[in-house]
Amino acid sequence: MNALYPLLATVAAYLIGSLSFAVIVSRAMGLNDPRTYGSGNPGATNVLRSGSKAAAAVTLLLDAAKGWLPVALVQWFGSRFGLGDGTVAGTWRHEGERVRLEPFDRLPRAVRRELDEEAERLAAFHAD
Repeated sequence: MNALYPLLATVAAYLIGSLSFAVIVSRAMGLNDPRTYGSGNPGATNVLRSGSKAAAAVTLLLDAAKGWLPVALVQWFGSRFGLGDGTVAGTWRHEGERVRLEPFDRLPRAVRRELDEEAERLAAFHAD
């Protein structure tokens, strides 16, 4: 079941991100469709062009929340389901029986040591 959690988290994050709060807020507040203003894209700026600062502010806050919420949930609860923060600090390359780490920047010794140990575990996994 734990293997299903990353997939469910991905689908949930996608669905949350697909909500168009500009359209939802505009409809809820009885405004015209924001896609009929300005650039034609739904967003807080076009809601503002409809003449409602309150609706634009609500849209902006909800749009920010839909980006923040999935990230916060993964940071708070993701580690027990194999989900991390997604930080990319370098690249991994498989060379024969070794896994080579190429960091983008200098790493502290302790971090480098942990990554080298992880690379050894990955190499052993690939060798099996």
